Amino acid sequence: MTYALTSRSTTSAFRREMYPIAQTTERQSSQLLGLTEEVLRAHELSVIGSGPRRSTIPSPDFDAVYLEIPVKASFREVGDMNFQLAALVAERLDETPEEVVVAFTAAEP
Repeated sequence: MTYALTSRSTTSAFRREMYPIAQTTERQSSQLLGLTEEVLRAHELSVIGSGPRRSTIPSPDFDAVYLEIPVKASFREVGDMNFQLAALVAERLDETPEEVVVAFTAAEP
C-alpha cells in the first residue's frame, strides 16, 4: 500500500499552483507535503476518493491555499492527525508558510 498524497506529477502540480497564490517557495511546499505524507504513513492511511482537494481562500491581505486531505478514518483519528501535522510543522520547518493550510478530513462513507 502506498501512503503518498498522489502521484508525483499531481503533487508537482499542487506545488506549482501554490507558488503564485500562497507566495510560498518550492522548498516550503515540498517540506509541508512531505510532513503530510509522513503523518499518512504513521497512520497507514492513504488519500481516498478523487484525492486532495484544493481551494483558494481570498483575503484583503493575501490569498491562502486550503488543501483538504480526505482519509477513511474516525473523526478522533483525523483530529489526532491534524495535531500531529501541526506539531511536525512547528518542530521541523524553519519557516511556516502562513498562506497554506493543510487539513486531514474524515471522508464521507
